[in-house]
Amino acid sequence: MNESLFFVNPNQDFARPKHDTILRKLPNRTKYINIRINKAIKKISIEYIVRIEASSNYSLIYLQHSNTPIVSSKTLKHYINLIGLIAFVYPHKSHLINKKYIQAFSFKDKAHIVLKNQTSIPISRRKVKEIRNISDKLNR
Repeated sequence: MNESLFFVNPNQDFARPKHDTILRKLPNRTKYINIRINKAIKKISIEYIVRIEASSNYSLIYLQHSNTPIVSSKTLKHYINLIGLIAFVYPHKSHLINKKYIQAFSFKDKAHIVLKNQTSIPISRRKVKEIRNISDKLNR
């Protein structure tokens, strides 16, 4: 199966997506995720998720205004299936990044993505071409 980095609805034009409004165009994808924290369930808008990092069978969810990640017992694959990949990029097997928080792409030596909070996320060798295409679309 050929994995693409984002889903495209053939009835809609996503050639130049606007990150703030893209979620309103997605009737089949969720705009919020529910995360169990201690014994409470917290509803989080995916607009505030900067990235999700895989850690074995857990996921670390980094939010916009928080320095510490939320630990979730769900896998990264669960969040990819739940959220989808239109507003997010999957550059590496252990990272899912919100496009809204990408500051720069670097394809020299070891390819990586720099986020607005100066975090550097590696890009796997097999996904460099796909990420480069996304980079070109975002820079138009």
